Amino acid sequence: MNGVSRARATAIAAFYTLVGPLVGSALILLPFLPAALRDEARGIETDFGLFAIFLCLVGYALGGPAALMSGIYVARQTLKYGGFSAWDAAYAGVVATMITCTLFAVAILMSEHRDTPPVGIFMLLVPLGAFSAVLCRVMLKWTRILPRPPNSHSTN
Repeated sequence: MNGVSRARATAIAAFYTLVGPLVGSALILLPFLPAALRDEARGIETDFGLFAIFLCLVGYALGGPAALMSGIYVARQTLKYGGFSAWDAAYAGVVATMITCTLFAVAILMSEHRDTPPVGIFMLLVPLGAFSAVLCRVMLKWTRILPRPPNSHSTN
């Protein structure tokens, strides 16, 4: 251990698990936001709200396991080294999302519904997992939950 308490590492893992899927859902919703805010698109705010709620639920279903795995990895890095870099967060996001997407794809292929769309589309979520993990790290630094490692002069 590097001077970081288990409680802080647990808080980091919990933050990733609870906030990570919401960040991923927000990143997917971002391109749709201008259309929802236009005046000529009357009634779309209700549809957009329902879409946002649905996307958040799907985000927890698909992104929850990946966020949990990422949170466990960065919490371990925090316990071991006193913190973790943005590269560690991106690595955790990519690997955890790839594992989760592969497991979901295998589950779909093994199910009775083989006429589903190509399961390779899950891999489009990998960059989203990396970006969500890095944004969670930025939020942890901003809220000062993530400690600054001793002898560190960097600001990232």
